[in-house]
Amino acid sequence: MSKAKPSATLAARMNHHNAQVDPIFKRGPNQGAVLLLHGFTGSPDSMRSVANHINELGFTVSVPLLAGHGTTKEALAQTGWPDWYDTALRAFLELKERQRAGFPPFSAQAIVRAEAKQIDTVLDFLQRIRALVAQERHPDVFVYDPVPMRMVRLAGRERAQLLIESPSRLALQNFLNDWLPRISQGKGMTRGHAPGGVKWGVEVDPLEC
Repeated sequence: MSKAKPSATLAARMNHHNAQVDPIFKRGPNQGAVLLLHGFTGSPDSMRSVANHINELGFTVSVPLLAGHGTTKEALAQTGWPDWYDTALRAFLELKERQRAGFPPFSAQAIVRAEAKQIDTVLDFLQRIRALVAQERHPDVFVYDPVPMRMVRLAGRERAQLLIESPSRLALQNFLNDWLPRISQGKGMTRGHAPGGVKWGVEVDPLEC
């Protein structure tokens, strides 16, 4: 039984990577994720409009590139449903792993990133602002200890970060509404700057998570 051959247009397109064959992953604010699969000889791009619509509804969407696709027609001919199933299973397990680890979209997070000439100055600043709101006021929010960033030194300045996490987006927003004005009201503080030459900023649902 002969296998179906991809069209000449697709065969030409499969010889190199581009936006039409690259996997799609779009983060959404809701606590839920959707896994979409393209068809035989297709590509993630064929599901892009569906992925965009689901993402606009607030959900995270993953569209993997099935094994053998996006390469060459000879490589595609050497794959079958077990390989495509394996691709789908890996994408599903990656979403489950994000859920087990409590990463977005299965939790709400915010990160305060700060930098100064000396790492001790940065860590002291983050530790001080961490204590501005009592934890019991926001029991559904957890504020981690400040830590240096993986690339500590950049452009002559040293950097650290403070992670805030909650299973509830509303709880996180209430915390930020209570906490951020307190930071800006501190002596010598402004939104984005602090004594000691510290520069700081807040990112909600950081993409790298």
